[in-house]
Amino acid sequence: MLTIRHALQILVCLFAISACTLLELEKQSEQLEDIASISGTIETSGVKKPVYVVLLKQYDTHLEVLNQTILDNSKHYEFDLLPGNYIVGAYIDENKNQLRDKSEKLVFYSQGTNIFQNIHLVADQHYIVDSFSVDKAVNPNGTDNIKIRLPKVKANIGKVVSLTDKMFAQENSSLGLWQPLTFLDKFGGGLFMLQAYELDKTLVIFVHGALGNPTEFNQIIQTLDRDRYQPWVLYYPSGIQLDLVSDYFLSSLKQMKTEYDFVDIHLITHSMGGLMSRSFLMKHQQEQAKFNVSLYMTINSPLYGMDSARSGVDSSPIIIASCRDLATDSDYIRRVHRWRMPDDTAYHLVFSYLPGEEGDGVVPMSSQLSLSLQDEATKTYGFEAQHAQILKQEVFVQRFHKILAEHYEKLSLNKAD
Repeated sequence: MLTIRHALQILVCLFAISACTLLELEKQSEQLEDIASISGTIETSGVKKPVYVVLLKQYDTHLEVLNQTILDNSKHYEFDLLPGNYIVGAYIDENKNQLRDKSEKLVFYSQGTNIFQNIHLVADQHYIVDSFSVDKAVNPNGTDNIKIRLPKVKANIGKVVSLTDKMFAQENSSLGLWQPLTFLDKFGGGLFMLQAYELDKTLVIFVHGALGNPTEFNQIIQTLDRDRYQPWVLYYPSGIQLDLVSDYFLSSLKQMKTEYDFVDIHLITHSMGGLMSRSFLMKHQQEQAKFNVSLYMTINSPLYGMDSARSGVDSSPIIIASCRDLATDSDYIRRVHRWRMPDDTAYHLVFSYLPGEEGDGVVPMSSQLSLSLQDEATKTYGFEAQHAQILKQEVFVQRFHKILAEHYEKLSLNKAD
């Protein structure tokens, strides 16, 4: 498997990439630099059923739903977008099927007498929509022809897959770093279930790192106690901004919460997935999501960034978006470390080292294991293991299951009290 270090070395040596790939990398890097957003709030006036905010586009003959997100207690929504023209609307999901049926009323953001307002979004713009109310939802004349074309990454939320699925092949994980937009178009990625949902079993969600994929957790998942736990996996293109990943992750879990009403999750992250998950946890707390993260684990994570990523950002003519976040002292890293882990989250910090190395052969010890991280951690564990190989190391796998078992017993005792 390729590692972060290998990826960054290749980044600095862009001349080694084929001309075709280099041109596409440059194009997609520029597109990701242009990412803009539309955000706002919606009044629900005591509506008890799920409310979805939808993003639409107008064509000559119809409107098309391009994306949607469920509204939570904060009443706030946000879409990350490429520049273009968009329409914002909202509907009440009466039958809770997570799609807008023709019988379900719809309200658009509009100004004046217009049925809807076309929002022209330019590069790097943050457009804030005036608040509007879903209780004004109707079936507007002339808008009965609305087609739904959700991106794969949205359609994949909650899909049951196997770890043997071809989309998890290493070449596709590599595509997710070098051509993340192509990855999203071809595979989507997403928040996947590995079995049908079971109400009485705790969710354990596994999150990979740069150039990784869910199969790296195969040994842990195969030995997971299925009487107590059910595994989910997050699969994402590791070349995009980490905030975009954490936004999607939180939005997906809020949608799944509406469908399955789970109370608690355990979050297990490796490498760059641990750095991404800090912004996820920060947003989870800020938005007061209706589920708990009672156990959180980072494994060999570059939580304070990588000097090699900083060198690449400073010297390379083309920058992979996630590498900008991963660079030592990046804006992203400073922001997520101004936030502190909640006291009620059991944080298990796992690091590893190799003799004669600065850290695990990829991530330096200073990034895995600062004093502030040790202060945050409930417990800290060290292993002699290479960066990726730790996930297959028997002593680590055994300790992992012991941590879950002890946490399970602690939660059981708290419930009994």
